[in-house]
Amino acid sequence: MSPSLRDFLDPVASKNSARPTRTGAIVLIAGLLLIVLVVTNSVPFIDSQSGYTVKADFASFNGVNTRTPVRVDGVDVGVVTGIGAGPDALRSSQLNLLITNSSVVVHSNATASVRWRTVLGGTVYVDLNPGSPDAPRLTGSIPVSRTSDQVEFDDLTRIYNGSTAHNQRALLAGLSSTFAAPAQIDHSVGALPDLTTVGKGLAPYQGSNAGDLSELVAGVAHTVAKLGASTSSLQKLVAGANQTLGAIDAQSSALDQILELSPGTLNSTELTAHRLDITLAKLNPLVQHLEPAARLLASTSTALRPALDQTNDVLRNAQPLLHAATPTFSNLLVAAERGTPLLTALDAPVARLNSNILPWLAQRSSDTRLLNYESIGPFFSVLDEAAAEYDESGYRLHLSTLVGSASVEDESMVTAGKSALMATCRSAAKPRQRGDCAALSSTLADWLYGGGL
Repeated sequence: MSPSLRDFLDPVASKNSARPTRTGAIVLIAGLLLIVLVVTNSVPFIDSQSGYTVKADFASFNGVNTRTPVRVDGVDVGVVTGIGAGPDALRSSQLNLLITNSSVVVHSNATASVRWRTVLGGTVYVDLNPGSPDAPRLTGSIPVSRTSDQVEFDDLTRIYNGSTAHNQRALLAGLSSTFAAPAQIDHSVGALPDLTTVGKGLAPYQGSNAGDLSELVAGVAHTVAKLGASTSSLQKLVAGANQTLGAIDAQSSALDQILELSPGTLNSTELTAHRLDITLAKLNPLVQHLEPAARLLASTSTALRPALDQTNDVLRNAQPLLHAATPTFSNLLVAAERGTPLLTALDAPVARLNSNILPWLAQRSSDTRLLNYESIGPFFSVLDEAAAEYDESGYRLHLSTLVGSASVEDESMVTAGKSALMATCRSAAKPRQRGDCAALSSTLADWLYGGGL
Protein backbone atom coordinates (compact mmCIF):
# COMPACT_ATOMS: atom_id res chain seq x y z
CA MET A 1 0.00 0.00 0.00
CA SER A 2 1.36 3.40 -0.93
CA PRO A 3 2.10 5.79 1.90
CA SER A 4 -0.37 8.39 0.62
CA LEU A 5 -3.28 5.88 0.50
CA ARG A 6 -2.36 4.53 3.93
CA ASP A 7 -2.27 8.07 5.27
CA PHE A 8 -5.78 8.70 3.93
CA LEU A 9 -7.32 5.51 5.33
CA ASP A 10 -5.56 5.27 8.70
CA PRO A 11 -7.14 7.33 11.47
CA VAL A 12 -3.57 7.76 12.67
CA ALA A 13 -1.19 8.61 9.86
CA SER A 14 1.87 6.51 9.18
CA LYS A 15 3.98 9.57 9.79
CA ASN A 16 2.43 9.80 13.26
CA SER A 17 1.05 13.26 12.44
CA ALA A 18 -2.45 14.24 13.76
CA ARG A 19 -5.18 14.75 11.04
CA PRO A 20 -8.38 15.73 13.03
CA THR A 21 -10.35 17.00 9.98
CA ARG A 22 -9.83 13.84 7.97
CA THR A 23 -10.61 11.61 10.92
CA GLY A 24 -13.83 13.52 11.70
CA ALA A 25 -15.01 13.30 8.07
CA ILE A 26 -14.47 9.54 7.96
CA VAL A 27 -16.35 9.01 11.21
CA LEU A 28 -19.23 11.29 10.05
CA ILE A 29 -19.62 9.46 6.72
CA ALA A 30 -19.56 6.08 8.45
CA GLY A 31 -22.21 7.27 10.91
CA LEU A 32 -24.49 8.54 8.09
CA LEU A 33 -24.16 5.22 6.25
CA LEU A 34 -25.06 3.38 9.44
CA ILE A 35 -28.16 5.56 9.99
CA VAL A 36 -29.33 5.08 6.38
CA LEU A 37 -28.78 1.32 6.69
CA VAL A 38 -30.92 1.16 9.84
CA VAL A 39 -33.73 3.35 8.51
CA THR A 40 -34.01 2.02 4.92
CA ASN A 41 -32.72 -1.51 5.48
CA SER A 42 -30.53 -1.16 2.40
CA VAL A 43 -27.03 -0.02 1.59
CA PRO A 44 -27.00 3.13 -0.60
CA PHE A 45 -25.52 2.76 -4.11
CA ILE A 46 -25.27 -1.02 -3.57
CA ASP A 47 -28.69 -2.44 -2.69
CA SER A 48 -30.73 -0.53 -5.27
CA GLN A 49 -33.19 -2.41 -7.48
CA SER A 50 -34.66 -1.48 -10.86
CA GLY A 51 -38.33 -1.66 -11.78
CA TYR A 52 -41.45 0.48 -11.43
CA THR A 53 -43.48 1.45 -8.36
CA VAL A 54 -47.16 0.65 -7.75
CA LYS A 55 -49.05 2.35 -4.93
CA ALA A 56 -51.76 0.53 -2.92
CA ASP A 57 -54.07 2.07 -0.28
CA PHE A 58 -55.01 -0.09 2.73
CA ALA A 59 -57.47 0.56 5.53
CA SER A 60 -55.03 -1.23 7.85
CA PHE A 61 -52.17 -3.73 7.72
CA ASN A 62 -50.05 -5.51 10.32
CA GLY A 63 -46.46 -6.71 10.13
CA VAL A 64 -45.59 -4.95 6.84
CA ASN A 65 -42.16 -3.31 6.53
CA THR A 66 -39.78 -2.30 3.77
CA ARG A 67 -38.47 -5.86 3.51
CA THR A 68 -41.92 -7.40 2.93
CA PRO A 69 -41.98 -9.23 -0.41
CA VAL A 70 -44.60 -8.75 -3.11
CA ARG A 71 -45.84 -11.94 -4.75
CA VAL A 72 -48.03 -12.86 -7.73
CA ASP A 73 -49.38 -16.41 -7.59
CA GLY A 74 -46.78 -17.27 -4.94
CA VAL A 75 -43.81 -15.96 -6.94
CA ASP A 76 -41.79 -12.98 -5.68
CA VAL A 77 -42.08 -10.10 -8.16
CA GLY A 78 -41.04 -7.15 -5.97
CA VAL A 79 -40.72 -5.70 -2.50
CA VAL A 80 -42.34 -3.01 -0.34
CA THR A 81 -40.15 0.10 -0.51
CA GLY A 82 -42.18 2.66 1.39
CA ILE A 83 -44.99 3.09 3.91
CA GLY A 84 -46.91 6.36 4.21
CA ALA A 85 -50.28 8.02 4.69
CA GLY A 86 -53.07 7.27 2.23
CA PRO A 87 -55.51 9.70 0.55
CA ASP A 88 -57.35 9.98 3.88
CA ALA A 89 -54.57 10.09 6.45
CA LEU A 90 -56.95 9.23 9.31
CA ARG A 91 -58.50 6.16 7.64
CA SER A 92 -55.95 4.73 5.20
CA SER A 93 -52.26 4.06 4.66
CA GLN A 94 -50.30 3.65 1.45
CA LEU A 95 -47.67 1.10 0.46
CA ASN A 96 -45.12 1.64 -2.30
CA LEU A 97 -44.64 -1.67 -4.12
CA LEU A 98 -41.50 -1.87 -6.27
CA ILE A 99 -42.20 -4.36 -9.10
CA THR A 100 -38.86 -5.76 -10.23
CA ASN A 101 -40.27 -8.39 -12.60
CA SER A 102 -40.68 -6.71 -15.98
CA SER A 103 -43.21 -9.30 -17.17
CA VAL A 104 -45.75 -8.21 -14.53
CA VAL A 105 -48.11 -5.46 -15.75
CA VAL A 106 -50.52 -4.03 -13.17
CA HIS A 107 -53.94 -3.10 -14.61
CA SER A 108 -56.68 -0.77 -13.38
CA ASN A 109 -58.72 -3.59 -11.76
CA ALA A 110 -55.77 -4.99 -9.78
CA THR A 111 -56.21 -6.10 -6.13
CA ALA A 112 -53.78 -6.49 -3.24
CA SER A 113 -53.98 -8.35 0.08
CA VAL A 114 -51.67 -8.71 3.07
CA ARG A 115 -51.37 -12.43 3.91
CA TRP A 116 -49.41 -14.66 6.26
CA ARG A 117 -46.51 -16.59 4.78
CA THR A 118 -47.47 -19.68 6.82
CA VAL A 119 -50.70 -21.12 8.18
CA LEU A 120 -49.66 -20.43 11.76
CA GLY A 121 -48.96 -16.77 11.07
CA GLY A 122 -45.62 -15.04 11.43
CA THR A 123 -44.25 -12.75 8.74
CA VAL A 124 -46.49 -11.54 5.96
CA TYR A 125 -46.28 -10.78 2.24
CA VAL A 126 -48.33 -8.66 -0.17
CA ASP A 127 -50.40 -10.85 -2.49
CA LEU A 128 -50.82 -8.85 -5.72
CA ASN A 129 -53.39 -9.70 -8.40
CA PRO A 130 -52.35 -7.70 -11.51
CA GLY A 131 -55.93 -7.68 -12.91
CA SER A 132 -57.39 -8.52 -16.30
CA PRO A 133 -55.08 -8.26 -19.33
CA ASP A 134 -57.79 -6.46 -21.34
CA ALA A 135 -58.15 -3.73 -18.70
CA PRO A 136 -56.15 -0.48 -19.07
CA ARG A 137 -52.91 -0.03 -17.18
CA LEU A 138 -53.09 1.28 -13.62
CA THR A 139 -52.49 5.04 -13.51
CA GLY A 140 -53.17 5.93 -9.87
CA SER A 141 -53.12 3.75 -6.78
CA ILE A 142 -55.06 0.59 -5.97
CA PRO A 143 -58.02 1.91 -3.90
CA VAL A 144 -58.99 0.71 -0.43
CA SER A 145 -62.07 -1.01 -1.89
CA ARG A 146 -59.75 -3.52 -3.66
CA THR A 147 -57.27 -4.14 -0.84
CA SER A 148 -57.56 -6.21 2.36
CA ASP A 149 -55.55 -7.20 5.41
CA GLN A 150 -55.04 -10.59 7.05
CA VAL A 151 -57.54 -10.98 9.91
CA GLU A 152 -55.79 -12.06 13.13
CA PHE A 153 -57.17 -13.78 16.17
CA ASP A 154 -56.64 -10.65 18.25
CA ASP A 155 -58.95 -8.76 15.89
CA LEU A 156 -61.70 -11.30 16.57
CA THR A 157 -61.34 -11.24 20.33
CA ARG A 158 -60.88 -7.47 20.62
CA ILE A 159 -64.64 -6.84 20.37
CA TYR A 160 -65.41 -9.09 23.36
CA ASN A 161 -66.21 -7.32 26.63
CA GLY A 162 -65.29 -8.44 30.12
CA SER A 163 -68.35 -10.67 30.61
CA THR A 164 -67.64 -12.47 27.33
CA ALA A 165 -64.12 -13.26 28.40
CA HIS A 166 -65.42 -14.51 31.77
CA ASN A 167 -68.00 -16.70 30.01
CA GLN A 168 -65.29 -18.07 27.73
CA ARG A 169 -63.22 -19.05 30.76
CA ALA A 170 -66.31 -20.67 32.33
CA LEU A 171 -66.97 -22.53 29.06
CA LEU A 172 -63.44 -23.85 28.97
CA ALA A 173 -63.73 -24.92 32.63
CA GLY A 174 -67.00 -26.73 31.85
CA LEU A 175 -65.42 -28.45 28.88
CA SER A 176 -62.59 -29.58 31.14
CA SER A 177 -65.12 -31.13 33.55
CA THR A 178 -67.03 -32.71 30.67
CA PHE A 179 -64.00 -34.32 29.09
CA ALA A 180 -63.11 -35.75 32.49
CA ALA A 181 -65.99 -38.30 32.05
CA PRO A 182 -65.16 -40.28 28.85
CA ALA A 183 -68.16 -42.65 29.15
CA GLN A 184 -70.67 -39.81 29.02
CA ILE A 185 -68.85 -38.27 26.08
CA ASP A 186 -69.01 -41.54 24.16
CA HIS A 187 -72.74 -41.79 24.83
CA SER A 188 -73.30 -38.20 23.68
CA VAL A 189 -71.22 -38.67 20.58
CA GLY A 190 -73.15 -41.82 19.70
CA ALA A 191 -76.44 -39.96 19.97
CA LEU A 192 -75.35 -37.01 17.84
CA PRO A 193 -76.32 -38.47 14.43
CA ASP A 194 -79.85 -39.18 15.63
CA LEU A 195 -80.15 -35.71 17.06
CA THR A 196 -78.92 -34.23 13.81
CA THR A 197 -81.62 -36.03 11.85
CA VAL A 198 -84.28 -34.97 14.32
CA GLY A 199 -83.01 -31.41 14.23
CA LYS A 200 -83.19 -31.32 10.44
CA GLY A 201 -86.72 -32.67 10.56
CA LEU A 202 -87.88 -30.15 13.16
CA ALA A 203 -86.20 -27.14 11.56
CA PRO A 204 -88.95 -26.53 8.94
CA TYR A 205 -91.62 -26.64 11.65
CA GLN A 206 -89.98 -23.81 13.53
CA GLY A 207 -90.74 -21.38 10.71
CA SER A 208 -88.63 -18.52 9.46
CA ASN A 209 -89.62 -16.02 12.19
CA ALA A 210 -89.94 -16.23 15.95
CA GLY A 211 -93.40 -17.42 17.03
CA ASP A 212 -94.29 -19.17 13.75
CA LEU A 213 -94.56 -22.58 15.42
CA SER A 214 -96.81 -21.36 18.25
CA GLU A 215 -99.03 -19.52 15.77
CA LEU A 216 -99.26 -22.67 13.64
CA VAL A 217 -100.32 -24.79 16.65
CA ALA A 218 -102.91 -22.20 17.67
CA GLY A 219 -104.29 -22.04 14.14
CA VAL A 220 -104.53 -25.82 13.86
CA ALA A 221 -106.33 -26.00 17.22
CA HIS A 222 -108.81 -23.35 16.12
CA THR A 223 -109.43 -25.17 12.82
CA VAL A 224 -109.92 -28.55 14.52
CA ALA A 225 -112.35 -26.97 16.98
CA LYS A 226 -114.41 -25.55 14.12
CA LEU A 227 -114.39 -28.88 12.27
CA GLY A 228 -115.47 -30.79 15.39
CA ALA A 229 -118.39 -28.43 15.98
CA SER A 230 -120.10 -29.51 12.75
CA THR A 231 -120.03 -33.17 11.68
CA SER A 232 -121.75 -32.47 8.38
CA SER A 233 -119.15 -29.82 7.48
CA LEU A 234 -116.37 -32.28 8.30
CA GLN A 235 -117.98 -34.92 6.09
CA LYS A 236 -118.29 -32.42 3.24
CA LEU A 237 -114.63 -31.49 3.71
CA VAL A 238 -113.53 -35.12 3.60
CA ALA A 239 -115.68 -35.83 0.56
CA GLY A 240 -114.34 -32.74 -1.23
CA ALA A 241 -110.77 -33.67 -0.33
CA ASN A 242 -111.33 -37.20 -1.63
CA GLN A 243 -112.67 -35.84 -4.91
CA THR A 244 -109.82 -33.34 -5.21
CA LEU A 245 -107.16 -35.97 -4.52
CA GLY A 246 -108.79 -38.28 -7.05
CA ALA A 247 -108.66 -35.57 -9.71
CA ILE A 248 -105.03 -34.95 -8.87
CA ASP A 249 -104.26 -38.67 -9.12
CA ALA A 250 -105.94 -38.80 -12.55
CA GLN A 251 -103.55 -36.09 -13.75
CA SER A 252 -100.46 -37.66 -12.19
CA SER A 253 -98.64 -37.96 -15.51
CA ALA A 254 -99.22 -34.29 -16.30
CA LEU A 255 -98.09 -33.37 -12.79
CA ASP A 256 -94.93 -35.45 -13.24
CA GLN A 257 -94.19 -33.59 -16.47
CA ILE A 258 -94.77 -30.26 -14.72
CA LEU A 259 -92.38 -31.24 -11.95
CA GLU A 260 -89.76 -32.28 -14.49
CA LEU A 261 -90.08 -28.99 -16.34
CA SER A 262 -90.26 -26.88 -13.19
CA PRO A 263 -86.48 -26.58 -12.54
CA GLY A 264 -85.76 -25.22 -16.01
CA THR A 265 -88.80 -22.98 -15.85
CA LEU A 266 -87.77 -21.67 -12.44
CA ASN A 267 -84.25 -21.04 -13.70
CA SER A 268 -85.64 -19.07 -16.65
CA THR A 269 -87.96 -17.23 -14.30
CA GLU A 270 -85.05 -16.39 -12.02
CA LEU A 271 -83.03 -15.08 -14.97
CA THR A 272 -86.00 -13.02 -16.15
CA ALA A 273 -86.54 -11.68 -12.64
CA HIS A 274 -82.87 -10.71 -12.45
CA ARG A 275 -83.12 -8.84 -15.75
CA LEU A 276 -86.31 -7.16 -14.56
CA ASP A 277 -84.51 -6.17 -11.38
CA ILE A 278 -81.79 -4.48 -13.46
CA THR A 279 -84.42 -2.76 -15.62
CA LEU A 280 -86.41 -1.58 -12.59
CA ALA A 281 -83.23 -0.28 -10.98
CA LYS A 282 -82.68 1.90 -14.07
CA LEU A 283 -86.35 2.96 -14.16
CA ASN A 284 -86.45 4.04 -10.51
CA PRO A 285 -84.61 7.36 -11.12
CA LEU A 286 -86.90 8.07 -14.09
CA VAL A 287 -89.99 7.41 -11.98
CA GLN A 288 -88.65 9.67 -9.24
CA HIS A 289 -88.20 12.48 -11.77
CA LEU A 290 -91.69 11.92 -13.21
CA GLU A 291 -93.42 11.77 -9.82
CA PRO A 292 -93.77 15.60 -9.38
CA ALA A 293 -95.16 15.93 -12.92
CA ALA A 294 -97.58 13.07 -12.26
CA ARG A 295 -98.96 14.91 -9.24
CA LEU A 296 -99.53 18.01 -11.38
CA LEU A 297 -101.28 15.91 -14.04
CA ALA A 298 -103.73 14.49 -11.51
CA SER A 299 -105.92 17.61 -11.53
CA THR A 300 -105.73 17.76 -15.33
CA SER A 301 -106.83 14.12 -15.61
CA THR A 302 -109.73 14.79 -13.26
CA ALA A 303 -110.83 17.77 -15.36
CA LEU A 304 -110.54 15.73 -18.59
CA ARG A 305 -112.62 12.84 -17.27
CA PRO A 306 -116.05 14.32 -18.28
CA ALA A 307 -114.72 15.15 -21.76
CA LEU A 308 -113.34 11.62 -22.16
CA ASP A 309 -116.70 10.16 -21.06
CA GLN A 310 -118.49 12.28 -23.65
CA THR A 311 -115.95 11.25 -26.27
CA ASN A 312 -116.63 7.60 -25.47
CA ASP A 313 -120.37 8.22 -25.96
CA VAL A 314 -119.73 9.97 -29.29
CA LEU A 315 -117.52 7.12 -30.52
CA ARG A 316 -120.08 4.56 -29.38
CA ASN A 317 -122.88 6.39 -31.25
CA ALA A 318 -120.64 6.84 -34.30
CA GLN A 319 -120.17 3.10 -34.82
CA PRO A 320 -123.24 2.71 -37.11
CA LEU A 321 -122.10 5.71 -39.14
CA LEU A 322 -118.61 4.25 -39.50
CA HIS A 323 -120.10 0.92 -40.65
CA ALA A 324 -122.27 2.75 -43.20
CA ALA A 325 -119.27 4.77 -44.40
CA THR A 326 -117.35 1.63 -45.35
CA PRO A 327 -118.44 1.75 -49.05
CA THR A 328 -117.56 5.44 -49.17
CA PHE A 329 -114.05 4.73 -47.96
CA SER A 330 -113.80 1.88 -50.48
CA ASN A 331 -114.80 4.26 -53.29
CA LEU A 332 -112.32 6.82 -52.01
CA LEU A 333 -109.65 4.16 -52.17
CA VAL A 334 -110.53 3.38 -55.79
CA ALA A 335 -110.58 7.09 -56.63
CA ALA A 336 -107.23 7.55 -54.94
CA GLU A 337 -105.73 4.67 -56.91
CA ARG A 338 -107.06 6.13 -60.16
CA GLY A 339 -106.12 9.68 -59.26
CA THR A 340 -102.52 8.81 -58.44
CA PRO A 341 -101.42 8.72 -62.15
CA LEU A 342 -103.22 12.03 -62.76
CA LEU A 343 -101.44 13.67 -59.82
CA THR A 344 -98.16 12.21 -61.05
CA ALA A 345 -98.80 13.69 -64.52
CA LEU A 346 -99.58 17.07 -62.95
CA ASP A 347 -96.15 17.24 -61.35
CA ALA A 348 -94.56 18.67 -64.51
CA PRO A 349 -97.26 21.37 -65.11
CA VAL A 350 -97.22 22.36 -61.47
CA ALA A 351 -93.43 22.57 -61.53
CA ARG A 352 -93.62 24.73 -64.70
CA LEU A 353 -96.27 26.89 -63.03
CA ASN A 354 -94.02 27.43 -60.02
CA SER A 355 -90.83 28.02 -62.02
CA ASN A 356 -92.13 30.03 -65.03
CA ILE A 357 -95.72 31.25 -64.92
CA LEU A 358 -95.94 32.51 -61.34
CA PRO A 359 -92.62 34.42 -61.53
CA TRP A 360 -93.78 35.97 -64.84
CA LEU A 361 -97.07 37.07 -63.24
CA ALA A 362 -95.11 38.84 -60.50
CA GLN A 363 -93.06 40.84 -63.09
CA ARG A 364 -93.98 44.43 -64.17
CA SER A 365 -94.78 45.15 -67.82
CA SER A 366 -92.69 47.88 -69.48
CA ASP A 367 -95.70 49.03 -71.57
CA THR A 368 -98.49 49.26 -69.01
CA ARG A 369 -96.30 49.76 -65.93
CA LEU A 370 -98.52 47.20 -64.21
CA LEU A 371 -97.76 43.79 -62.81
CA ASN A 372 -98.64 41.10 -65.32
CA TYR A 373 -101.30 39.56 -63.07
CA GLU A 374 -102.90 43.04 -62.73
CA SER A 375 -103.36 43.20 -66.56
CA ILE A 376 -105.17 39.84 -66.79
CA GLY A 377 -108.51 41.17 -65.52
CA PRO A 378 -108.73 44.17 -67.90
CA PHE A 379 -107.58 41.98 -70.83
CA PHE A 380 -110.36 39.43 -70.37
CA SER A 381 -112.85 42.22 -69.70
CA VAL A 382 -112.05 43.84 -73.06
CA LEU A 383 -112.08 40.40 -74.72
CA ASP A 384 -115.51 39.70 -73.24
CA GLU A 385 -116.78 43.06 -74.40
CA ALA A 386 -115.53 42.39 -77.92
CA ALA A 387 -117.01 38.86 -77.98
CA ALA A 388 -120.39 40.17 -76.90
CA GLU A 389 -120.81 41.76 -80.36
CA TYR A 390 -121.14 38.33 -82.01
CA ASP A 391 -124.11 36.03 -82.15
CA GLU A 392 -124.25 32.25 -82.15
CA SER A 393 -123.54 32.17 -85.91
CA GLY A 394 -120.32 34.09 -85.40
CA TYR A 395 -121.48 37.42 -86.90
CA ARG A 396 -121.24 40.74 -85.16
CA LEU A 397 -124.57 42.24 -84.18
CA HIS A 398 -125.29 45.50 -85.95
CA LEU A 399 -128.20 47.68 -86.99
CA SER A 400 -129.55 47.03 -90.44
CA THR A 401 -129.96 50.74 -91.27
CA LEU A 402 -127.52 53.61 -91.32
CA VAL A 403 -127.66 56.37 -88.82
CA GLY A 404 -129.74 59.20 -90.19
CA SER A 405 -133.21 60.62 -90.27
CA ALA A 406 -134.67 57.19 -91.01
CA SER A 407 -132.73 55.49 -88.19
CA VAL A 408 -134.16 54.67 -84.80
CA GLU A 409 -131.14 56.36 -83.26
CA ASP A 410 -130.89 60.11 -83.11
CA GLU A 411 -127.80 61.59 -84.71
CA SER A 412 -127.22 63.82 -81.71
CA MET A 413 -126.91 60.80 -79.45
CA VAL A 414 -124.29 59.28 -81.78
CA THR A 415 -122.37 62.54 -81.84
CA ALA A 416 -122.43 62.65 -78.04
CA GLY A 417 -121.24 59.05 -77.89
CA LYS A 418 -118.38 59.73 -80.26
CA SER A 419 -117.34 62.76 -78.19
CA ALA A 420 -117.40 60.66 -75.02
CA LEU A 421 -115.36 57.97 -76.79
CA MET A 422 -112.84 60.59 -77.95
CA ALA A 423 -112.55 62.05 -74.43
CA THR A 424 -112.12 58.59 -72.90
CA CYS A 425 -109.39 57.71 -75.42
CA ARG A 426 -107.48 60.96 -74.76
CA SER A 427 -107.60 60.45 -70.97
CA ALA A 428 -106.49 56.81 -71.12
CA ALA A 429 -103.85 57.08 -73.89
CA LYS A 430 -100.27 58.16 -73.44
CA PRO A 431 -99.20 61.53 -74.92
CA ARG A 432 -97.61 59.90 -77.98
CA GLN A 433 -100.80 57.81 -78.54
CA ARG A 434 -103.35 60.63 -78.31
CA GLY A 435 -102.92 61.53 -82.00
CA ASP A 436 -104.49 58.18 -82.96
CA CYS A 437 -107.70 58.78 -80.97
CA ALA A 438 -109.54 60.40 -83.93
CA ALA A 439 -108.88 57.46 -86.27
CA LEU A 440 -109.78 55.00 -83.55
CA SER A 441 -113.06 56.82 -82.84
CA SER A 442 -114.01 56.84 -86.54
CA THR A 443 -113.25 53.13 -86.89
CA LEU A 444 -115.34 52.27 -83.86
CA ALA A 445 -118.17 54.43 -85.17
CA ASP A 446 -118.15 52.54 -88.50
CA TRP A 447 -118.34 49.20 -86.61
CA LEU A 448 -121.01 50.28 -84.22
CA TYR A 449 -123.28 52.46 -86.35
CA GLY A 450 -122.65 51.26 -89.89
CA GLY A 451 -120.96 54.37 -91.18
CA GLY A 452 -118.79 57.36 -90.28
CA LEU A 453 -120.06 60.53 -88.68
